[in-house]
Amino acid sequence: MKILQISHGIYPYANAGTEIYTYRLSRELMRRGHDVLVAAPIPSNTHDKDQSNVLDVPLRPLHHVKKRFFGAEPDEKDRRRAWSSLQRIIKEFQLEIIHVQHLIHMGWHALIKIKNLGIPYIVSIPDYWFLCPGIQRTCGGSKLACTKYCAGVWPGQGFRFLLEYYRIRHRLHQCVNLLNRIPA
Repeated sequence: MKILQISHGIYPYANAGTEIYTYRLSRELMRRGHDVLVAAPIPSNTHDKDQSNVLDVPLRPLHHVKKRFFGAEPDEKDRRRAWSSLQRIIKEFQLEIIHVQHLIHMGWHALIKIKNLGIPYIVSIPDYWFLCPGIQRTCGGSKLACTKYCAGVWPGQGFRFLLEYYRIRHRLHQCVNLLNRIPA
């Protein structure tokens, strides 16, 4: 089976849970005879941008997105660039299934675009990113606390606070509605 794994990073370029899990799962799937390709941003200071032969896991770089803070939605221009680079990889690879490990680098809107491709896909949810811009959900689900603690915007910042609060509220409702439509 031809499998594309999408992640926000991969070991050894990043050493957190999702990146290590993506790397290990890809290696195991390849060991079992599957054709696996990982699509992930690589650090901008990496000299060899064609990473296809650097790791023992095939890797194609995605557009590296700059964010306001970790977990924040990338801006529209970065989302379009990331999606464009992913589309090129999808056309080249002729895959049979997409495994979404993490979309923090593309924004949760990418799930809608992936769904519209008509290619079977699986979504792993390794943390609370779909529901919380701070990823850890230390706010306990309160949108007000999320705005203050997860997004780092305080009520004293007036309009900026209200804007971020409603952005988080909208994101939460959109993500929950989208995730509810994905078959279990």
